[in-house]
Amino acid sequence: MTLGRRDDYDGISLIPNVKPTIVFETMSAKVSEAQSIFDETRKYSGNTICVFGLNKRDQMPLNQINIPDVPPHFFRSFAFQWNSPAQGARENRYMMPFIEARQLVMREANEIVNRAKAVSGLPEGDPAGKFIYRWIDGDATDDQSEQIPKESLELLTGKRVSILSGTYKWRSSASISKTHYLELVDKINRAEENLRTVFYYAYGKLTNAFIDGSALPPFIGDRGKLSSYYLPETSFMMSEDAHNIILNGDYREDVNQEQSKESMKMLSRAGISSRSVAFERSFSISKPLKGEFSADGENYLGAGLLRLLKENEQCSLDDFYDELCKMRQSVFEKFTLPDGVTLPNGKTYEEHKEHLAEKIYRYYAAHYQQISRELSDV
Repeated sequence: MTLGRRDDYDGISLIPNVKPTIVFETMSAKVSEAQSIFDETRKYSGNTICVFGLNKRDQMPLNQINIPDVPPHFFRSFAFQWNSPAQGARENRYMMPFIEARQLVMREANEIVNRAKAVSGLPEGDPAGKFIYRWIDGDATDDQSEQIPKESLELLTGKRVSILSGTYKWRSSASISKTHYLELVDKINRAEENLRTVFYYAYGKLTNAFIDGSALPPFIGDRGKLSSYYLPETSFMMSEDAHNIILNGDYREDVNQEQSKESMKMLSRAGISSRSVAFERSFSISKPLKGEFSADGENYLGAGLLRLLKENEQCSLDDFYDELCKMRQSVFEKFTLPDGVTLPNGKTYEEHKEHLAEKIYRYYAAHYQQISRELSDV
C-alpha cells in the first residue's frame, strides 16, 4: 500500500452547538465526488468533519484534493493506493480490499478528532464536544442527517446504543418522460422502506420505542447469522466507543474479500454483536441505480427485472417477485424474521413482503405496456 501526503489538521476548530459533531467518512476513486460529498455533509447544521479517502488505482498518480473549509464544516482528504494482485493485473481488473480501506479512513478520522478535541476550547458539556461517526458513499445524495431527531443522536452520544441505521432510496437516471417506469421505481423504494421499518418495529428497535432506555434490544447479526438483515454502509452511524471497537477489530479473514456486507462483517469481527442497533426512519440517503439499463454485468435494478419490464407482454407475479429479490441489496431477499413472529397486521413478515410485492405488481400489470414503450430506447 502507498499512502499519499495527508492534509495538515490546522484550522480545525469547533463552535458551540446544540448538536453533536458528526464525522463523515467516505472513500472513492473519483476526485469529482469530493466536492459533492462535502456539500452533502454541510447540510447538517452542527459541526461536521468530512474525511475523504481518495482510492487511486495503481496506474494513476496520487494527488491532493484542494477543497477549502467552510466553518463549522471541515474537509480533510488523503490519497491511498493498492497494487493490483497478479491475477487482477492479468485480467485488467483492480482488486481493492474494501475493509482494509475502510479501516484506513477510520484511523485517519480518529487522528483528526483527537486534534479537534485538543484545540476546540468548547465550554464543558457542550454537545458539540461529543462525536458521532458515520459512513457515507461518495455517490450519495439527498443526505438526511439534518432530519435525525436530537433524541436519536443522544442515544449514540449517551452510549445507550452503538449503531444508528437508516434507509436509502434508489435514484433512477431515467428522464422524466419515463413517467410510469419512474413511478414503479418509486413504489419499489417505498416498499423497501416499509419493510425495513416493519422489521425494526418487530424487534422493538425503532428509536422512539426505547427512548426511556428500557429493554435495549441486542444486536441480532451475530456471527453466522448475517443473513437476517443488512445495515447499508451509506447510512451507518456509530457512537465514539463503537467506532473505536470496529476500528480495532480483527478482519484478517476478510481484508482481501470482495465488497459484500462489509458493515456486517466488521460488526461481527469486532465482537460488537452483544451491543445494540437502533433504526431511524428519517435517516435516509439516495443512491444511483448503477448499470440501470445494462442487459448484463452489474445492474443494480437487476438485468432480469429490466428484461421483464421491456417486454411488451405481462409476466407472472411469481416471476416478478423473483426479480425483486434479485435487486441490489434487496430487502425482499436480505431481511428475514424468525418463524412464528406475527406483525401487528396479523401477517408474518414473509406474507407482508408478498403483500407489498403484489401492490407493486398490480401497478406494473396496469401499466406494463406504457413501461415497455418508455424503455424501448434503452
